This record gives sequence, structure tokens and C-alpha cells, in this order.
Amino acid sequence: NHKALLQDVVRFHSIAANWNTAVWPSFELTPPVATMSPGNTLQFRRSRVYGYIVVGAGVTNIFPNPGTPEVNSMNGVLMTIPVVLLPPSCNRTVAGIVTGSSNHTELVKLLTAADLVATLTIDTVGIGYTVFAPTNAAFAKIDLATMNCLALPKNKAHLVNLLKYHV
Repeated sequence: NHKALLQDVVRFHSIAANWNTAVWPSFELTPPVATMSPGNTLQFRRSRVYGYIVVGAGVTNIFPNPGTPEVNSMNGVLMTIPVVLLPPSCNRTVAGIVTGSSNHTELVKLLTAADLVATLTIDTVGIGYTVFAPTNAAFAKIDLATMNCLALPKNKAHLVNLLKYHV
């Protein structure tokens, strides 16, 4: 559902508080602040070198001191930032899940060799994918010579066919 994902991105950029950089402790990381995206938080810190730093969703975003970092309004504060902060829900593609999993590194190697990572990153058919994703333990049951053979560029077509059986 692309609309729900976009709504989550917008909510991740919003906190239910009238904050501005003047209330942030000098050079200390704030406690986690809940965003309007359920279950997600951000933390803030001033930096002598970088201006201000926002930490959330497993990434750190460093923002230089813009000329006007914030604009106060009657119902809150608008903070101008040079990037889009992505909540964890944006990484919830099939490819995002397996590439982030320590139990699927062998599958990722084969998906990469077959040029299928991008295919599993986007929803081109409008209905999504179900992937039966073998774990590293499953791949360990296949002899090493076969695994190495599958990963060879000359065997890419065979590898693609094999992996398509799992989608």
C-alpha cells in the first residue's frame, strides 16, 4: 500500500511537540522523542562542527547550519532539513528484509549474482511478492562446488531459474 507508506514517511517527519533547536541540550543527545509514525523515535544533538544531528531509524543524519534552520508558527515549528528521513517501514521490501538479515547472506549473494535484488526491491506487478527464502543453514546442505558453480556468470540463466522457483 503505497499511500500508507507515504503517510508513514510524513508522520516520521513530525513530532507532537513544539520544539526548536533552542530547547536542545548543548552537545548532548536528547532522549528519544516519539514521532507521529507509530513506534518510531528520533533523537537530536547540536554539534559545534555540523550544526545539528538527527538520529533515527538506525541512521544518523548530519545537517549543516542552514541560514534559517527553523520557522516558528502559531501551531508549531517548521525545521528545514536537506534530506528525507525514512522510517523503518520504508525498508520493508523483500530485498530490504533479506539484505538486512544475517540468516540470508547466501541468498543475497545469489540474488546479487542473478541481478534480482532490484526486482525484489520494487513492486512492479502491483501485488507484491512472496519469497520462500532459504536460510544460510539450508544453503549449507548444498555442496560448495554446486554453490560456486551456480554463482558463475556463465550460469546466470540457470541461477535465475532456480531462484524464480522460490518466488
